Amino acid sequence: MAACGGCGGNGRDRPQLRYDYLVTPGNQVFRVLKAGPVTRGSGGAVGNVISYIAQTPAPSVLAQDAEQLVAALGPEMELTGDRSVAVEALLGYESRSAGPHLIETSRSFKAEGDRWVKSAETEGEADARSALLSPTRLEDDASFPYHSASLAGAAAAAIKWIGLLDTDTHEADAIARTGVDPSFRAQVEASKQGWRSLLQQRRNLDLPGERRELYRMQTRPRNFKKTDVETALIQYESKTDAGRVLERFMMATDASGAWLVSGYLFEPIPRAPSAK
Repeated sequence: MAACGGCGGNGRDRPQLRYDYLVTPGNQVFRVLKAGPVTRGSGGAVGNVISYIAQTPAPSVLAQDAEQLVAALGPEMELTGDRSVAVEALLGYESRSAGPHLIETSRSFKAEGDRWVKSAETEGEADARSALLSPTRLEDDASFPYHSASLAGAAAAAIKWIGLLDTDTHEADAIARTGVDPSFRAQVEASKQGWRSLLQQRRNLDLPGERRELYRMQTRPRNFKKTDVETALIQYESKTDAGRVLERFMMATDASGAWLVSGYLFEPIPRAPSAK
C-alpha cells in the first residue's frame, strides 16, 4: 500500500511537482509527493521514502513534520518488510546555470515495536543543512487546491460504510450495494463468492478492534474518465487480538458530488521480529 503523486521538471523552468494532500488527525496538512519503496534502475530496492514539500526550512518545524509523517505513513511502510524509512523534505529550489536545482534534507527513522525512532545522526545533519539554506519556496499548484470540507465529507462517508462492515448484521451483498460507486458494485457482482470470502477474512482478523485514523488524503483523480470527479483515501490502523491491521478506503464523488466508496482493502501488518 502506498500513497503518492509524481514529480518532474525540465530545463530552466521551475520544477513542476505533483503532490497529494495528506491530513493528519491533528489537522496538519502536508503536500506529499511520494511514499513507499524506492528502487534502483536495476529493480533492486533502496528503501522506504516519504517525500513532501516543506513550508519552511526551520529545523524545529522540519523535525515535527517528519515525526507526524512517519506516524501517519509508517505503518504502511512496514508492509514492505523494511522497518526503516527516510523522510525527505523538499525546501524549494536554487537557481543554477544549468537551471533550477531542488534542495532537500532527509531524516531517517526505524521501527521499534510499533514505535518509530529517529536517527540522531541524520537529525543533526538535516538541522545543520536546513539552517544554512534559503531556497525559493515551491508554490502551490493552482489547478489542485485543497478542499478541507470536501475531504471531511469523504471521511464521513467512509465512517458510515465502516459501520456496515463492523456491525456485520447486514447481508454481504447488501453491504456492497450501499454507499459504493458502480465500479465497486460491479466487481462484487462479478465475484460474489470472493466478496463473501473477503468479509470472512476480515472477521478472522477480529476487526474492528481498537481503530484509529492514520490520515485522510485528497488525491488527484486517476483512472477516471470524468474530469470533475474528486477522489480521496482514508486510512486506519486497527489493533486486534490477531495483531495490527491496516484498512484503506478509496473514495470518489458521483455526478451529484456525493462521496461513495470506490475501493476497500485491508492487510495485516507483519509482527516485529523478536529480539534475540
